[in-house]
Amino acid sequence: SADLAKHVNYMLLNVPTEGLWHGETPGNPGYTLEGNQAAAESNLWFAYFPNATIPMSIDAWMASIHHRYGMLRPDLKTTGYGFGCDSQNCGSGLNVIRGIVWDTTLQPNGVIYPGANQSNVNRDITITWQFTGPSTVVLVNASLKNSLGQSIAITTTSPPNGDYFNMISVDPVPLLAYGTTYSVDITVQLGGTQLHQIWNFTTAIDPTAVFYTISGNTGIGVTTMTYTGGSIVTDDSGNYSILIQSGWSGTVTPSKTGYVFLPANRAYTNVTSNQTNQNYTAYVTLSGNVGAAGVTLNYTDGTA
Repeated sequence: SADLAKHVNYMLLNVPTEGLWHGETPGNPGYTLEGNQAAAESNLWFAYFPNATIPMSIDAWMASIHHRYGMLRPDLKTTGYGFGCDSQNCGSGLNVIRGIVWDTTLQPNGVIYPGANQSNVNRDITITWQFTGPSTVVLVNASLKNSLGQSIAITTTSPPNGDYFNMISVDPVPLLAYGTTYSVDITVQLGGTQLHQIWNFTTAIDPTAVFYTISGNTGIGVTTMTYTGGSIVTDDSGNYSILIQSGWSGTVTPSKTGYVFLPANRAYTNVTSNQTNQNYTAYVTLSGNVGAAGVTLNYTDGTA
């Protein structure tokens, strides 16, 4: 971090005239051997305005898949970070080389991003699955679907053989929707092994949207409430509250092993107000075998 502080100082003095690059020019203001080495080992970011923030630099690197690779590789054990501003510009750096512990035990199934069940994901995200090690990953197939099961158009990449960035990417063609859960399905070939992963992530909620709640009780605690766009779990008393955006249309369905619910689900169209007292009745399911087909079972309140 101390070395990156020196290079950030160099960037503020020189980037406006010589541009951003992974090094320092001897004789220029702020040049140091330590800063020069840190520049060669680091993700770098420069903002031509004075009110930049640390999260801006992290977000910028995570949006760039090759910068992301250096940050998420599992053998990067330690790092250094530098950030600074003057009256006109800001610069930062994150060391992604010096803290690598080479030949460490790596994650054989690689690293995915966004992570499984990650929320508040940027709508313009590029999905990646990256690996370290000698075998070059090859994309076999990939798909992306929204919460309605509709396929999203994508473009994909595989790395050249032996590329340092051993990573495949899946880039959605359209801008993803706000507050929506997406399902990623990717198969890759890594040497002699074929790997397959399916996982979900949810995009950020529209900050300008108006929201309402669908709330009620299921009659039994810890019930999963699956709705178009996601799912939640009730509290121990069966109470639930689902946050939805104005104009939302979809279905809410309760489920719990060993129970059925009446109604089985509730459908909503163009919600523009809070929906309260959306209650369900839970019934225990009984099952077994009477040893013969076609036997009528009489029970209180019905037959089967």
